[in-house]
Amino acid sequence: MAPFDEDVPQSDAESSRSLAAAIVSRPSASLIILSLLSIATVSISAAFDFAAVAGRADEPREAWMIFSHQQQRTGRFAASVALVGFNIVTLVGAIKMRSLRSYRWAMAACGIASTPCIAPCYLLSIPFGLWGILVLGKPEVRRAFRESQAEASQSAG
Repeated sequence: MAPFDEDVPQSDAESSRSLAAAIVSRPSASLIILSLLSIATVSISAAFDFAAVAGRADEPREAWMIFSHQQQRTGRFAASVALVGFNIVTLVGAIKMRSLRSYRWAMAACGIASTPCIAPCYLLSIPFGLWGILVLGKPEVRRAFRESQAEASQSAG
């Protein structure tokens, strides 16, 4: 036994919360990393699309080709904005999942992550989202979220 491994009495709530925090740490960290990567890549793509839509075509083309090309870029830009929004929700939910603060946000983050084509890294986010849903379904994790919510309501009121 190491000198710092003393048997410090922990309450049942603290031990169950630390167990739940350990259980959700890996899926939440994975979702945080993937959502940050997705936000970065989609934002860069959106910036290029916005610059192309805002700028004018340098080479002369027929009017219908320029209009069609700008429509495509405008559509991609709008889709990029929506994807950034979904990934922000995933990021916030994963952070709340990691700190055991909001079960609903955590489930929303995992649900969005497990939806195909919402993130550029969807081949990775789908398994991590499903992993998060499975972890959030464990009784000790649900209990830790309830206890955390009860403590937050008691301290607020």
